[in-house]
Amino acid sequence: MKARNKNNSTNNNNNAAKKSAAAVGDASTDGALEVLESPFGGADTSMALKRNTSSTASLKMTKANSIKLTIKPLTTPVALPADFEATLWKKLDAAVDAIFRAERAAHPQEELYRAVQDLCTNKMDNELYRKLEKKCNAHVESSLEQLQSSNTTGQQYLALVGKVWDTHCRETQTIKTVFGCLDRAVMLQGGTRMPLWELGVDAFRTHFSKREAVVQKVLDLFYAEVKAERNGTLCDRAVMKKLSNMFTVLSLYPKLEAGLLAGAKEFYTDEGNETARTEADKSCKDYLHLVERRLHEEADRVSAYLNLETKKPLITLVETHLVADV
Repeated sequence: MKARNKNNSTNNNNNAAKKSAAAVGDASTDGALEVLESPFGGADTSMALKRNTSSTASLKMTKANSIKLTIKPLTTPVALPADFEATLWKKLDAAVDAIFRAERAAHPQEELYRAVQDLCTNKMDNELYRKLEKKCNAHVESSLEQLQSSNTTGQQYLALVGKVWDTHCRETQTIKTVFGCLDRAVMLQGGTRMPLWELGVDAFRTHFSKREAVVQKVLDLFYAEVKAERNGTLCDRAVMKKLSNMFTVLSLYPKLEAGLLAGAKEFYTDEGNETARTEADKSCKDYLHLVERRLHEEADRVSAYLNLETKKPLITLVETHLVADV
């Protein structure tokens, strides 16, 4: 019996040793570093496992094994149809006409945008720009003819000018959207070509300035409205603001401002002299109230429909001709 128990103990020890050896093999394969204790206990039976780096190194891919792909352009360019440019311009020309008539274009905006993109991609943008510029100039000249031939006057004429300007701005913005690819090409390439918004502004300024009678009529009516407002008559400030902005965008505001200041000087010189004669018997307090009211009115006028830069010279004119020169 003792011999049998001894044999069982020996077998158990052998089985534990095999399991330990198997564990050692697994750890070696994983490349881990750990210490395994013997099933018999005791520090002298522990084993150290070192990381195996040979298997990892063998799995690394070298540069020699990598695959390089080379993409070459087509040796023969794709030939465009003979009527490629003419066909696309016909479509765009009809769309611009629809914009000028305030109508819906026959083709979707996305299709028109792609047509412009195709022309620019195939280096036809210069000719496209030239045709668009010519068409826009002809339309602006036609639009301004109604101002030349109109018999209206006063606020009605100023409202007509403001309407023509509003329509032009809306049309230019729509064209800028449809021809967006051309607009970006112009800005990226530089040169003498102007972006489409500036092209529209320049066309309006050129044809508006050529009609000197129209420009002078607009200025005279504008000054008359300002003078009437100083005398207590209400004016359409929305229209006045629109026209002031138009002169600013067209870089013509200095011309408008010069007449405004001249009119203010004349008005307050006359008012200062008249006040000095008719209200000499009144108190200084009443006169200062008048000056204060005029200063407030001019400041309000500037904030309502004039450029901010006009405020200082206007206030100076009031102070000079109602206070210093009286």
